Amino acid sequence: MVTTQPELEIGPDLAVWLTGPPAGADEADRTRWAAEAQYALASDFDLENAPDGVASRAYLARILQAFAAWPTPADLTFLRLRSADDTPMPLGLELYTRDDVLALCDELGEWPAADELPHTWFADRMSSFGAGVPTPAEVSDEPVDGAAGWRRVVLWLEEDGVLTSRVRYTRAYEASGVVAVLRWGGLDPAETIDAILDVDDLVRTIRVGGEA
Repeated sequence: MVTTQPELEIGPDLAVWLTGPPAGADEADRTRWAAEAQYALASDFDLENAPDGVASRAYLARILQAFAAWPTPADLTFLRLRSADDTPMPLGLELYTRDDVLALCDELGEWPAADELPHTWFADRMSSFGAGVPTPAEVSDEPVDGAAGWRRVVLWLEEDGVLTSRVRYTRAYEASGVVAVLRWGGLDPAETIDAILDVDDLVRTIRVGGEA
């Protein structure tokens, strides 16, 4: 997705986030990643000595294999998995350069107004979930405390009688013109609110071209 990308720096909390396979990894690399991650997490979670260690390791393997095979356009992926019984939460970080934004404007047939900068217009557009999303019960749209320029939009949706969420974080980096988008969702309200704290911490570590 990214053409000429300024240097990206990100410092995920390793007790919370597992960084996924690199974008463009082939099947063999993804299989290897899942096996190595399973070995590391089984040790971190002390599954060898757990009463249900065999079942837990098998469950962990299924989670990691599914995450490694995740068909996402993201440039970077992260898995929030803090313990063997934690609800796994995959998250994708997409980065769009100025060239990417202009190419997508051509593809979509939509352009910013004459007084708008393409990257700020595109960041605003990416904060909208579009027409394919069910009518939300509630929408939260807030800046992220301590993370200048980041915007968090949470849609609370009732799907099949269950209240769930879809979440996007967006940021336009002024110096480079890069637009960053983080997407995740599918958790219940309590889990969503809990996860927001960790995602807020994650975006506070992101620097693009030296810009925090």
